[in-house]
Amino acid sequence: MRVAVQGVCNGELDRVFDACRRLEKQGLGLDLLICCGDLQSVRDEDDLEALNVPEQWRKMKDFHRYYTGEKQAPVTTVFIGGRNEVSTLLREHYFGGWVAPRIYYLGYAGVVRVGPLRIAGISGFFAGSNYFRGHSECPPLTEEMRRSILHVREWDVARLEKLQEPVDIVVSYDWPRGIWKFGKYEEMFEQQDLSGDLKREMDGNTLGSPAAMELLKKLKPPFWFASNLMVKFPAVVPHGDGTFTRFLALDRPRRDFLQVLDIDPTSPSCMRQLPEPTWQRRWSARPKVPLCYDPEWLAMQKVNHKNMSFSWKMEKAKIEAPSKADIAWVARRLKETVGSLPRLKVSSKRHPKLLATKLRQAAGEGKQNFRNFSTLQLREHFETRGLEFPGHLDKASMVKQLEEFDEFFVDDEGADAAKETEAYPIPLNFARDRGNPSSQRAKLLEILELDDFWKEQEEQRRLLTKAHDKKEDDYDPFSEARAATGAEEEAEEEEEEEEEEEEEEEE
Repeated sequence: MRVAVQGVCNGELDRVFDACRRLEKQGLGLDLLICCGDLQSVRDEDDLEALNVPEQWRKMKDFHRYYTGEKQAPVTTVFIGGRNEVSTLLREHYFGGWVAPRIYYLGYAGVVRVGPLRIAGISGFFAGSNYFRGHSECPPLTEEMRRSILHVREWDVARLEKLQEPVDIVVSYDWPRGIWKFGKYEEMFEQQDLSGDLKREMDGNTLGSPAAMELLKKLKPPFWFASNLMVKFPAVVPHGDGTFTRFLALDRPRRDFLQVLDIDPTSPSCMRQLPEPTWQRRWSARPKVPLCYDPEWLAMQKVNHKNMSFSWKMEKAKIEAPSKADIAWVARRLKETVGSLPRLKVSSKRHPKLLATKLRQAAGEGKQNFRNFSTLQLREHFETRGLEFPGHLDKASMVKQLEEFDEFFVDDEGADAAKETEAYPIPLNFARDRGNPSSQRAKLLEILELDDFWKEQEEQRRLLTKAHDKKEDDYDPFSEARAATGAEEEAEEEEEEEEEEEEEEEE
């Protein structure tokens, strides 16, 4: 698939889409555009007030024209949230959804399938003070909520860490912490005048998100795209098992803001060479590749929905991975509700290639027998799969975990063959209506047979706000003053009466 990656958008969609059209005229038509944050999906003046930027920078840029249909995106676009976003809209699209025709938000955390690719995204920027808190922010937002609602939460990262099927691409706003060590970071300072604070963060190893780096180590995707620092920076992260992740950060729409890749998961390098650009008077548009739901990710949502926290207090997220039965149930529901399409046959059984040679079994001999391995060998198997080594468990429990994990990557007498042949398209249910984001969320929750906690949270917040406003309306400062004055007069009268009684007794 031919994928274009774009860094921080800063709301300049016209500039980005014009670049995509120029590529198409050169014979480099695109299947997908990935935006790494700050799309600034401002629909109207109300959204402008909710945009998390200083007041002097709040402007109606380009998005509203694509929202109303005045302009059309030339390519299917997926994006994640960054630092400067419309907080209220992205909250309503917590699970992801269409914000405009052909422009799709991946959600606070999300996974979608596009052709042969599996793409995961994590929105927002890291702030340690809020990382372990729940999603307590709810409209009407205070100034503090407008910022904190865009902070990455452990709840969202932990669910991505539990994914068991391979991921091809991960998109984030923040750089993974320490990623700069794997590239030519000296060249960054030649591209722009970066502050001394950046160098101090590098020296102190505080540059980037620790949560993103942990996720990179867990998933080991072939590609990771990010933005934030607004500078082009490539890096290659080896994982010690023969695999590596290509990291790429890009600039804002001024210079080095767009990179085109032809990604092929079946290739050993995961990429193919692009053709030479040639100007063409006439060009044929590439067929549209539909965005599709990911059954494992939706099963992850369903299994953990009841544990989601809306509390402000800090607590560790409780996440469990979905079983094969959970994923099969979601696949059946998707087929019943949205239908299915033929999917490109791409093998997902990649992880045996990640094992050390001495532990890899010859092809065609079936599943590996972990029971004959030592504890040290089992530890290596856990590490090569990106799993935490459960040293507190006995050997039989370790073996059971590995066998259950491997069930996702081996054909069980052909039982898993069907799941490779079907894809479940995401409905194009966008409408120019402020209630449409909630409708899209409700539709997905209906498919998964889950309660809409966000709607309940909004109703509770509305009642509390109404009660608070009523209390302020009924408040009369003069009534307290009159009450205080009356109390003073009563006290003086009592004192006078007591004095008169004392005088009478003395007489």
